[in-house]
Amino acid sequence: MTNKLSEDKLFSHIGANQKDAEQIESVSITYFQDVRRRFLKNKVATVSLIILIILICLSVILPFIIDHKYTTTNLLASNKSPNNEFWFGTDSLGRDLFARIWQGGRVSFAVGFTAAFTSGILGVLMGSIAGFFGGKVDMLIMRIIDVMISIPYLIIVMLIMVVLNSGLTSIIIALTITGWLNMARLVRGQILTLKNEDYVLVAESLGVKPFRIMLRHLIPNTMGVIIVTLTMAIPRAIFSEAFLAFIGLGIAPPQTSWGQLANSGVKVMRLFPYQMWIPSIFISLTMLCLQLVGDGLRDALDPKLRQ
Repeated sequence: MTNKLSEDKLFSHIGANQKDAEQIESVSITYFQDVRRRFLKNKVATVSLIILIILICLSVILPFIIDHKYTTTNLLASNKSPNNEFWFGTDSLGRDLFARIWQGGRVSFAVGFTAAFTSGILGVLMGSIAGFFGGKVDMLIMRIIDVMISIPYLIIVMLIMVVLNSGLTSIIIALTITGWLNMARLVRGQILTLKNEDYVLVAESLGVKPFRIMLRHLIPNTMGVIIVTLTMAIPRAIFSEAFLAFIGLGIAPPQTSWGQLANSGVKVMRLFPYQMWIPSIFISLTMLCLQLVGDGLRDALDPKLRQ
């Protein structure tokens, strides 16, 4: 009787282990699913991402449906404080600041995301080439980066703006040329550590072309660093555009951006402070949300934090 009970316990224990193993196998997730799970656990980063999505959607949609267009002037309603008709008030030309804020948000987001992604692609490409080929190629690319970093980026931007004239395209080109350097150095460091891995050596021995190795094996294994650096580059590009607009190197009127609105508001800050504070709040909120989202992605992608 005792032996029978012990056998029953043994078989029940084995069955329980098999069920646990099946449950573990059924809930296995991929790397990016685990990253998403870790990111969503960060409540601050999740809320920041929601706020950011709301701001982007409103900037895209509202300029089409607002009654007062951002270019419409009305001198009889100039410098009106926020009220039921003009929610954010009006500027010195009677233009609705609510409409101009969302139009400015569209421009700021367009410049920030476009400049960050184009400079990111250029940085990944140049960093991969420098790290994989090494030698004279690496030395040439890194010396170019060192020279460009040594020149104040504002001088480069001003030269580009003088040659190409002020405009949205000129700003994106200027920010792209000055924004790829950090990404290239980070990606180069990652490629240098990965190119001696066994799977890369096997691919080389099989005659796989270098660019295919970079695109197929090396760059995907640096996506964590690329994504985090990219999320940090977006707020930097938005702030750079706002700064250029603030000092008068931004887009030309009647087009507007948050930096240009803040610049106009500073001139009448003592009389009409809302004209400066409202765009400044939107710039600060966007920058904060992007930084918090970047921190959340960094924590989610960091393999040292994975359990």
